[in-house]
Amino acid sequence: MRGSRAIFAVVLILFTALGLNTAAATAATVSPGDILVVDEDGGVVRHYSATGSDLGLFASGLAAPAWITTDRNGNVYVSEYRGGKVVKFSAAGDVLLTITTPYISGGVEIGGDGSIYVAHYDAGAIHRYSPAGSDLGIFATYAGCATGCGTDFIKFDSAGNLYVGDFQPSGRIRVISPAGVDLGNFVTADGVEGMAFDATGNLYVSNYITGVIHKYSPSGTDLGAFAPVGSGFYGLAFDGEGNLYSSLTSPGIVKKFSSSGADLGGFGVSGRDLVVVQPGGPATKDECKEDGWKSFEFPRAFEDQGDCIQFVNTGK
Repeated sequence: MRGSRAIFAVVLILFTALGLNTAAATAATVSPGDILVVDEDGGVVRHYSATGSDLGLFASGLAAPAWITTDRNGNVYVSEYRGGKVVKFSAAGDVLLTITTPYISGGVEIGGDGSIYVAHYDAGAIHRYSPAGSDLGIFATYAGCATGCGTDFIKFDSAGNLYVGDFQPSGRIRVISPAGVDLGNFVTADGVEGMAFDATGNLYVSNYITGVIHKYSPSGTDLGAFAPVGSGFYGLAFDGEGNLYSSLTSPGIVKKFSSSGADLGGFGVSGRDLVVVQPGGPATKDECKEDGWKSFEFPRAFEDQGDCIQFVNTGK
């Protein structure tokens, strides 16, 4: 289990004109590059500008929120470690959906078709729900994790494969195909507490134990340490310019690194799970013509690819 570590989560929001507020808080309108920080111990979602200014709260009264993600329409999904549920908020902070899980909910991700994927934190299973919250059963199980895995983070690559990070007892990143087939280990890495893909498909992994962010090629080759050694990195996310954000528990701040790994400073409260969100809706038929999805800029590539596949399958 995760013990008494203070856990937070961060979401980078790149909206054009979205206001985030709830009945419990009156957050400022979200601007491109703003950051949401989910504070597990406080049960709140904090809002910062791209420069680190405190813009208030987005939500409160959550039961140990530990993971967070967003869909292409700007909706926010929070997985509650001690609440046994996943909550979907609109960009305005309204609760749109609550999924109650009979297991400890871990990492959460949204598929190209809007399906909601939730990791069973202490067992080797990924559950899948429809966009409306209907239980579609177990999407995948994977070997070597009957109990106590600490399945924190799950991330899709541009091909629709799901990468599953296990923190313990033997750290690793497992790969699940789009059909739910266990493809084995991508890498073995102790203390996995954050994953993010760059525009070319390289995977960046936070190691909470060693305090190093490692970079891996699409084939799994270790390309070495990306960021300076620190203490307790949590969560990773890229912005549209290729800068990488993470959180550092000592000191408790959000860190920003350039695409080459240069330290660009820090601000705010340390975080756990980060995700970059692009404004705009689904891909159009015109965008999909002549394999147009291949030219979509990261991080929308997988989602737009899914839209284009749907156009093809429906004969549009």
